[in-house]
Order: sequence, then structure tokens, then C-alpha cells
Amino acid sequence: MRDLVVITVVLLLVFGGGYLSNVYIEKSAKKLLNQINEMTTGFGNSEYARQEIVSRVKVEWEKIEKQWIIFEYHESINDIEDLLIECYTYFLDNNKSEYMVSFGRLKRHVDDMQNRGKLTYVNIF
Repeated sequence: MRDLVVITVVLLLVFGGGYLSNVYIEKSAKKLLNQINEMTTGFGNSEYARQEIVSRVKVEWEKIEKQWIIFEYHESINDIEDLLIECYTYFLDNNKSEYMVSFGRLKRHVDDMQNRGKLTYVNIF
């Protein structure tokens, strides 16, 4: 009976922790993508306004990165950071076509980050 209780507690901790970390990643990913969407609508603004938008996104990314690095692969986070830097560069240069390409790749990486943590048969087996 004691073994059953220990096994149950361990399973609850593993599945509960996985669920809570996945909820956090989904919430923070949506927040990050919303701020990056703000960059998309900021084309045509003055250079100062574009720099303000980039600085807000950078601050948000630094907060998110500190937490994601605990749960996710460092390579994936580095890929996202590289794509963010590309987006910043194209946004500040007012190059919308290249920005949209980088934004699409960034969005795909962030969506993949959300799907990796989900508790599905594919991820278990």
C-alpha cells in the first residue's frame, strides 16, 4: 500500500509539473507573439517609435528566456533568439518583406516550442 502511495505521488508530481510548465510556455509564447505582431503593425512609424517597440520586445524576451531555458532545449531557444535578432534588424531597417519571412520562421519555432511540451502519445512514445 505504501508503494502505491509513493508511485501515485511521483506520477502526480511529474504530470502536474509538466502540465504547469506547458501552461506557462503557452501563455508566455502568446504574449511574445502579440508583441512581435505589434512590430508588424509598426512599419512606417518613425525610427524612434520603431526603436521603442524593439526595446519593449527585447525586455519581454529577456524575461521569457530566463524561464524557458529551464524547461526547453538551449538550441531551440538560441534559434528563437537568432530569429528575433533578424526581425529586429529588418524592422529597424524598415524592410517589411524580409521581416515577414523571418517573422514566419519565428512564429513556427515558437509554435513548435509550445507543441513539444504537450502530453500526447507522440511525445510520450
